Amino acid sequence: MDRLAELATSIERDPGDVAREVRAVADAARIAEDWHTVSRAQAVLGRAWRMLGEIDLAQQALVDAVEMARRCADRELEADAHLGLAGALSAAGRQDDAFGHLDLVERLGSESLRDRAELQRAVLCRDVGRREEALELFTRAVPRLRRGERLLDLARVLANRGGILMSRGDVAAAIVDYEEAEALFRSVGQDFVALQVRHDLGCAAANLGDLPRALQLFDEVSTRFAEVGHDASVPLLSRAEALMIGGLTADALTFARDAARRLNAEGNQFAAAQALVTVGAAARVEGDYSAAREAADRAIEWFAAGGAAGWQHAAALEAMRIQHDDGGLDAVAVDVLDDLAEALVKAGDVRGEIQARCLLAVSACAHQDLDRARRQLELATAAVARSHLMPRVTLHHAQATACMASGDLAGARRWLRRALDDLDGARLSLGGDADTAIDTQARSVTRLAIAVAAREPRPARALAWMERARIAGHQPRPALPPAADRAAADFARLRVVAGDLRRSELAGEPSDELRRRHAALERSMRAEWLKASQPAGVRRALPKLTELKQLVGDSQVVSIASSGDSLLAVIADRRRTRTRTLGDPARVVASARRACTALRSLAIVGAAPAVAAGRQRTFVAAVEALDSMLLAPLHLDAAHVVLVVPAELHAIPWAALPSLQGRSFTLAPSVTWWIEAVSTPATPVESVLVVAGPRLAEADAEARGVAACHRRPTVLVGPEASVDNVGAAMGHHDLVHVVAHGRFRHDNPLWSTLELADGPLTVYEMQRLGRVPQVVVLATCESGLEEARGGTQLHGLASTLLMMGARTIVAAIGALPDTTETRQAMIELHRDLVRGVGASASLARQRTSSNGAPGLTAAGLVTLGVG
Repeated sequence: MDRLAELATSIERDPGDVAREVRAVADAARIAEDWHTVSRAQAVLGRAWRMLGEIDLAQQALVDAVEMARRCADRELEADAHLGLAGALSAAGRQDDAFGHLDLVERLGSESLRDRAELQRAVLCRDVGRREEALELFTRAVPRLRRGERLLDLARVLANRGGILMSRGDVAAAIVDYEEAEALFRSVGQDFVALQVRHDLGCAAANLGDLPRALQLFDEVSTRFAEVGHDASVPLLSRAEALMIGGLTADALTFARDAARRLNAEGNQFAAAQALVTVGAAARVEGDYSAAREAADRAIEWFAAGGAAGWQHAAALEAMRIQHDDGGLDAVAVDVLDDLAEALVKAGDVRGEIQARCLLAVSACAHQDLDRARRQLELATAAVARSHLMPRVTLHHAQATACMASGDLAGARRWLRRALDDLDGARLSLGGDADTAIDTQARSVTRLAIAVAAREPRPARALAWMERARIAGHQPRPALPPAADRAAADFARLRVVAGDLRRSELAGEPSDELRRRHAALERSMRAEWLKASQPAGVRRALPKLTELKQLVGDSQVVSIASSGDSLLAVIADRRRTRTRTLGDPARVVASARRACTALRSLAIVGAAPAVAAGRQRTFVAAVEALDSMLLAPLHLDAAHVVLVVPAELHAIPWAALPSLQGRSFTLAPSVTWWIEAVSTPATPVESVLVVAGPRLAEADAEARGVAACHRRPTVLVGPEASVDNVGAAMGHHDLVHVVAHGRFRHDNPLWSTLELADGPLTVYEMQRLGRVPQVVVLATCESGLEEARGGTQLHGLASTLLMMGARTIVAAIGALPDTTETRQAMIELHRDLVRGVGASASLARQRTSSNGAPGLTAAGLVTLGVG
């Protein structure tokens, strides 16, 4: 075997070294005008460039190989160059041109080359979405390759067939093919391609719900790719797709955008378009419909330009889902979706067919076309039966929707229970905080559960459905791995950068580079943590109304949820349970935002008395308008109110609403949580920790005043109030009071912080605590803010502490002024706690003493949990 033949067999093992050596061979042959050798060398070089992801260079080399073969009139050599060029054009998204070059191979090449061209044609059929045709070609080739002991070609076919089986949802069969392909590649010394198959095994792990295993494999592959000079853009895209499967859409969006940019820069437009589909899906779930539409439309354009009809259909389906989520599909779009479903059937995309038919059924229900909806559900059910997919949530949600549209409440209940069970099962099987958003279906199913609740004639059933929806959207788990030393080192580095950034900003110095370093460190920490195995969630039983009536005492429990075009409220006390339909959720949310904006304006210091008085009047008017839509129609008459509300209404100025004046109140995550909490007797407060952070004028005085209310408190101020000291002490005290700067991170609430002496303490670190205090008072700005991350999952400092076992949290929903008023309010709160007065009752008493004109401190503080 000559040197070029040896290099050709080494491409998949070490493409970087092959490219370097073969270029020297080509240059020498060109000088000698040995066009035969130049053609062979350029064909090898083109394949090496393609393997390295340099698609433009690959095309140039292979076109040159074709020209040189024609110059020396060698048909076999020309056919081989056309075969390589077909692969490069396919990677560039030019599938129609690639098929044309395969036709030339069929006309010019030997039987051996034609055989290889047939396998390449199968790959192309797979890429353009003709999966059934590709599967037939691959399956037909397997026995022939086994008989001929063509191990390398057999490995290639198995790897490709595994990909098609994955697309059909037969993950177990795909893994069998992948594992054999990886072993065959290694047996013939093709370690590089074996590594690519290992990447595919990572994709299979993601589809099985084993996200940590998938991410570990992607990291391993990326590292090895880098060692041989291969760009890691494709593993980056696969990581994004795996995160989407796991429900981590914010992370998926970051990785998918990066992958799309890098792949497009490399000239691999086909893979870049695939990345754009993932960008569109992730942006849709995150609610950024403009970015989602832009990504999906560009993906459709690129797939269409490359002749990849199957992928074009997949991108079009994503565009339809975006349109549906952003206001619904009109009659014309529904007809287009019908045609798209049929196109997906012809392309052999079973997963896409099921999604399209279920979306079509739901949209048909919205247009009262129930016959069409039923027909599509029949076809979707048949598709599920003939595939290995288990998209039960999607199908059961569509079936429940159809039953609701036809007035079949019993049928809607039956299918909705199945969909909710599917969601529970998904949350129990996925690790980490992947439960933050299991696709749009989590939100769709929970919204439908509230719609069913709104139709229930019995308030008890309505409340049960509302709770079931909340539980389906909320299964908390720890977010960090158990490797404490590694995690501590990560946070130490993050605090150093955060400290440098804060000092730079305070000094007015350029800080862009520090901000980039801070963001990059956060991303790398998140990527590492996601690979750690996490404990499964725990399925919770629904509350029984009899339990609630026994525990509610003289209080009223108010559960509010959005049922689409209205808010539904269930009001329960020991005497009766009733339901009320409130206003349009969009109007209520808009009014709540105005009230929050008005509250923030009160925190602006230095205003003239007339301006300050005007801001106060604006605030009072805003909360009165909000109250008229939200609580006034409920006619509350209890001294204490427990509020369970939608995520978007969690952090509003509840304390200032007229309906709650003279009443104590608490905000609870769910009725189920509240029943469990009040059923467990509170333990006596025997140990108290008081912490004062830096850069607050009143912090030390507040800490001393609070400490003076208790016997033998532990006080951490100045340098003693470090992250390590506070973290170590919190788990050993029953009550903790923290006065510090707080910051809520809307991009990822788990990065929200409390500023301590040596830097920020994040919610992620709080989740590492083995035990949390029973009562926590957070005299910090924004400590009570929460944000929904898909479904109904709340994330933030206060909700994290409640889910970890805290019983009572006092926190601020906005800015908490660093004033004497705040200090005195906190000291008065602790005096009441020592006397046995609950936190919510203490705050209510202080609000009453403000003579009906709630100030910033009184309006901004809330009690969460029990108390």
